[in-house]
Amino acid sequence: MVCEVPEDTVPQRCAPIFAVILLSWAGCTPESLSSALDASPADDAARCQELTRRLGQPLRVYPSEQFLLLSAGDAETAARTGQLLDQVSRRFHDGFAQAGFPVCRPAGKLVWVCLGSYEALEAYGRQADGVEVSWMDAFYSLRTNRVAVVRGGPGAAAAKGATVVQPGGTVAFGSPGATSRPAGEGLNLQTATHELAHQLAFNGGLQRRGLTYAFWLTEGLATNFEAETADGVGLGRDAPLYHARLAEAKAAGRLLPLEEFVAMTQLPPGSPAQATREAYAQAWGLFHFLFDCRPDQLRSYLSASAEAPPGEPGEKELRRRFVSCFGEIGALEEEFGRFIADGAAAK
Repeated sequence: MVCEVPEDTVPQRCAPIFAVILLSWAGCTPESLSSALDASPADDAARCQELTRRLGQPLRVYPSEQFLLLSAGDAETAARTGQLLDQVSRRFHDGFAQAGFPVCRPAGKLVWVCLGSYEALEAYGRQADGVEVSWMDAFYSLRTNRVAVVRGGPGAAAAKGATVVQPGGTVAFGSPGATSRPAGEGLNLQTATHELAHQLAFNGGLQRRGLTYAFWLTEGLATNFEAETADGVGLGRDAPLYHARLAEAKAAGRLLPLEEFVAMTQLPPGSPAQATREAYAQAWGLFHFLFDCRPDQLRSYLSASAEAPPGEPGEKELRRRFVSCFGEIGALEEEFGRFIADGAAAK
């Protein structure tokens, strides 16, 4: 494996970008989440159409096999985008199903909001989720169960930071992209597949909305499904940039101890860009290692996490859950270290 690490700079919109999942939200009670879960895709699309109309961003609805796209683009572009999302979602489902994971296809169509400018995405983010998204290209929101993405060329504003904390406890996590390039439909495919993986995981039985998961699981799953080309989508592939970044952080002594990492639900507010990139690389690596080497235990961990009662699990509970499925952390950390070293030696 040949790994080349590009110059490490703070991501900007004109550089590899941030992919985002909103893991909590202001003022979203269990009751309001239940209401959102019960909404039909058509009803949700109609509400979203009304919202974007009020924002001066009228969108048309284009159905695909598995999605409802609300798009500012033309019908032909929307149709091709829907076909791409259908293709990727089939590979997501088939990949996990073939590996023996309890995944199912979403019961209804999933909603994507494809906007034509960063300004439109910012206005939508503020109104739909109460978040500042000026540093984002796309995000999946647990609150609305939608992916919102900007379609088009690179923007000009720099990323405002690795982690943004909003009033009322809304947290936006950023996953620094690596070598992504815009897809033919004006979407950054690496970002789109990352956000789609979040949406499919939370609508296909792998994860449950309303529960809080460990950072390594949620972001490790999504980073392992990122792709730079439609043909490159799938599980079990190595990601040379993530692996190289992981090896570099380990060599420099910057990796978080697994005792701490497996009990973390979010990055500390204001985390430096380098620490954020390395945390996502560590999440990619841990999920990849467990998917390859401990699949039965990873399946057990996913099931145990999905069966947990609603609420915020403490570090002690997350650590206990991890140990109950994977065994003593120290021994696993040694195996994980060999996995990192083997990838570095293959460069």
